[in-house]
Amino acid sequence: MEVLGVVGGLAAVLQLANAASRCASTLIRFSKNAGSASLEIAHLANQINTFHQSVHVAHLALSRHCSAYTESPVIAYIASSDLLGGLGDESRYVRTQVKEARKRIVSMESKYRLWAAIRWSFSRDSILGLSPQMDSIKHSLTLVMQTAQLEVMMMERERLSPDMGVQIAKWDEDM
Repeated sequence: MEVLGVVGGLAAVLQLANAASRCASTLIRFSKNAGSASLEIAHLANQINTFHQSVHVAHLALSRHCSAYTESPVIAYIASSDLLGGLGDESRYVRTQVKEARKRIVSMESKYRLWAAIRWSFSRDSILGLSPQMDSIKHSLTLVMQTAQLEVMMMERERLSPDMGVQIAKWDEDM
């Protein structure tokens, strides 16, 4: 049951990632006619796409970890502490902001470069402000993944044959 709770807890983060991807597509379309702001907008779209892909990779990695290590103390802790529930709440909040930003971006579109650039300058800070919020969520997921990875390494180390244990001890001394 804990495994389903952990993987299911990522649903809000995945929804945010998908909304962010749609926003990035809108930004890319807008950047093509935004004049001098085009490079900045395209850079932001790239950051958002990276966030989208990172969240999907994290979901895949945690899903595999949960299925391979059903008795994982890390997974048990994540489930009992509702760590991903808090991350889900934050994701839902940011997803609302991403959807609002996407609407603003659509309303800024114009066939006139100067007009699009002027509109961008008024909305720029609120849209760029999404990046640190998404990064915070991404960093939290990274920490969860790294903790799960450390657990796997420790579990695998315990499973090694006695001969390998001697070899690892020698490597530890050499370092």
